[in-house]
Amino acid sequence: MERNAGANGKLAFSMLEAKSIPGMWQAIKPGVEHIRKLSQDKFDWKPEDVMTDLMNKRSVLFFVYKNNQRLGFFVIRFFNQEFTKARYMHVWLAYRNPETYRMGDVSVPVWEKMEQLARKYEAKYIEFDSPRGSWARKMMKQGVRPHRTVYRKEIN
Repeated sequence: MERNAGANGKLAFSMLEAKSIPGMWQAIKPGVEHIRKLSQDKFDWKPEDVMTDLMNKRSVLFFVYKNNQRLGFFVIRFFNQEFTKARYMHVWLAYRNPETYRMGDVSVPVWEKMEQLARKYEAKYIEFDSPRGSWARKMMKQGVRPHRTVYRKEIN
């Protein structure tokens, strides 16, 4: 999707096929490592776990583009809640290349895309977790509220 991706200042999203992960891993891995660094290694997964999960189709990666430039990516997984069996979407990773910050805040349209995906795949809610407090301030504007130590938004 590199060609004409997110032209005219609008965001475009491109799902990366599992078979393309090995060839694209060098473009993805620095973002995964950046997330671990910002989170002070408080997560129990390693970058290689992300690659394996993507290659085994347990997770899905979407690149985010604007004006033909790749801004970053997010990785999602779908689960069924242990007791109620309700389907939900977990945002495992969300990365924005710091070199693209000058292109403006894209968190609202990216979150809208995540909500669209959750609805498409009949998820009852979206969850993500982060040890970084800045997410609480930013995501509460999107209707996301802390749920224990996990952030959650119900999907209508």
